[in-house]
Amino acid sequence: MADASSLPDISVSYAIYGNIKVWESWNWYSFDGQAGQRFYFQLSVPAIDPLARFAPDLLLLGPGLPVPSDSSTDDTVPTTEYLANYSIVLPSGYGALKWSCDGAVNASLPYGTPNEDEFEPFGQVVYWARQTADVILADTGTYYIAVGGHRFNILPWEYRAVYLYEDFKYLLAPGYEEEFGVLDFVTIPLDWIKIRMFWTYDYYGMTALVLAAPMAAVVLVGFLYVFALPPRRKELLKGMTVGLRVSAHVGVCGALLLIATALYQLALLLGSGYFNPSSIDSLVLALQLSGVVIGVLSVRQVLVMLGANEWKRLVVPAIFAVIALIVGAGLIVGPLVFLSACVSLVVLNRRIVPA
Repeated sequence: MADASSLPDISVSYAIYGNIKVWESWNWYSFDGQAGQRFYFQLSVPAIDPLARFAPDLLLLGPGLPVPSDSSTDDTVPTTEYLANYSIVLPSGYGALKWSCDGAVNASLPYGTPNEDEFEPFGQVVYWARQTADVILADTGTYYIAVGGHRFNILPWEYRAVYLYEDFKYLLAPGYEEEFGVLDFVTIPLDWIKIRMFWTYDYYGMTALVLAAPMAAVVLVGFLYVFALPPRRKELLKGMTVGLRVSAHVGVCGALLLIATALYQLALLLGSGYFNPSSIDSLVLALQLSGVVIGVLSVRQVLVMLGANEWKRLVVPAIFAVIALIVGAGLIVGPLVFLSACVSLVVLNRRIVPA
């Protein structure tokens, strides 16, 4: 408990992506609770074959909770033997509650237990739901959450040698109030990378390079189409300074990144087999389609800016960059590179032909 990670307001819904090594038992979190406050959580694991049986326990330790005894008829109250088995010592005045997934023993589901797929549209990933709890805190004080309690036997035999040193992964989602701000939409691309790396990196070697390859391919094909195929455009660039050519190339690459990220996520979303237009999936679809449109417009805008030498000409690129950030296109880098290149074009053109 001494190394517990402090959690912010537990009433606001957010995601905690956790990893537990095979030789560890628990991950600890703490929060300041108030008497009468609602504590709600959902626990799930990535839908990855080695985790098909992984169903960690969740403990809540704090003031005013039931005190464990040597035996209990209430499955939500851990016994003293259970706590001693994991060397968990309750502070004075503390009680405990325990939630296990139905049928799980030592964080392991029986072989053949079916898992129900649940699709997460923002990350385009699938997870398996485990337990959920919803309680009212009895007293004010510091509470501790522990996730784990697993044993090595949760890994199927065919995976044990391969994944001996890998992480067991879980998603802990406390909170019941949904809060979204503009910044949440801006950071969607970063969350998307984080989610996909968390879901697949350890088990399938899904490195950042592999994730970037499809998007890099779109940028490369788009770059060749914009600059290599139209003969007149090649001739136009030949008559410009090196700085203008480089700025144009960089700006188009930034704009193409908006298209590449949006197309990649659209392909994952629509190709997942879980897409449901009547749910929040439709919002994700709209965001990605917006990313494609704003990306195409941004490519054209860079070409328009080749002869711009007035500061007011930057208004449109700035609007495009802001929209791209809001809809999450371009992994944040794309809009910034695109806008910086447009600024560079105006600066360079002003040196050639003063306004």
